[in-house]
Amino acid sequence: MTFTSCNVEIAKESKKQFVTIYTDCLHKKDLSIFKNFQKKHHISVRIVHLSANEIISKIKAEGYNTDADIIILKSIVSIRKAQRLNLLNAINSENLNSLIESNFRSDDNTWFGIGLDPYVLVTKLKAEKEPEKYAELFTNEYKDKWTTDLENYTELIPFLGSINRLNKRPEFYKKATNFIEDQLYLGKSIDDYLKPNYYLTNLSNYIQNISNQDSLSEIYKPVFLNQTTSGAYFNLHCAGIVKQAKNFDNAKILLEYLAKSEFNEQLNQKWKTIPISVHQRIHPFEYQNIEFIYYKGSMAKQSLNYSFYQKVIVKMKDTKSIEVYSEPIIELPVTDSIPIQVAPSEPIVE
Repeated sequence: MTFTSCNVEIAKESKKQFVTIYTDCLHKKDLSIFKNFQKKHHISVRIVHLSANEIISKIKAEGYNTDADIIILKSIVSIRKAQRLNLLNAINSENLNSLIESNFRSDDNTWFGIGLDPYVLVTKLKAEKEPEKYAELFTNEYKDKWTTDLENYTELIPFLGSINRLNKRPEFYKKATNFIEDQLYLGKSIDDYLKPNYYLTNLSNYIQNISNQDSLSEIYKPVFLNQTTSGAYFNLHCAGIVKQAKNFDNAKILLEYLAKSEFNEQLNQKWKTIPISVHQRIHPFEYQNIEFIYYKGSMAKQSLNYSFYQKVIVKMKDTKSIEVYSEPIIELPVTDSIPIQVAPSEPIVE
């Protein structure tokens, strides 16, 4: 009798799934907040912390060999630079469309805002008068009466760009010069910043450094400006999928997860910023429910001039004399329905 062996094919263990985040606002120790995501989707999360410039340079240099799948950056200025360098993939997602307002994302769906960081004026509780608009800080009434910790161009540009959004490019130099000249410089510590009546900063800085100190919170409060006009200006934490992402499907799953209300609230709690659902629901963290009106214009359209603004700010730091800029003129629209007007003889160069 002849016996034949029957070999049963053993199923191979499936390859472990990963997604790698390059970020300037998360660290390896923050992997714990992705615990539920990893458990639900069986996708391991890796975090690589670098500066925004290092992230962009690294992805650009590595090309298809990059390990980056998704980038999370703490300023819209940085994500806009990555977009301009064609480093990001356009994402079509009904989930993202329903969770993220159109004014919080790019027109081509390559980057998405995942957290708001409003610009607030920290004032003394007993201050006799407070500015109602950001522009009032540049009037004689408030000259040398305020200070700020906004120094890096990634922090400055969303603020100054919002103020300048209805003006022409040559006006930006004047706005930036006034910002530098009209404030009172006292030092670098929180106590120094708070010595005058008014301290311009981001809400996240107020929450992290002032509101949790009894001695300070009993004296100072945050004021949202432009509440009777266009609304408070803000910077955006943003995310986007890298064009050469090796784990594209996993990155898309994670990107959608970042926008889901429950996780987005937890993520913004880490940054002390405002969830993208803003006032659509009651948030679990008390400070996130603070009432304010925010600017609802398109951040994507406003960001068109960011590369020019950066050049102006860098130039200002390199020279002591005020120069007159002669640049192509862009008039940003008052509403999103009005097209951008560009001088026909001088194309926009980014």
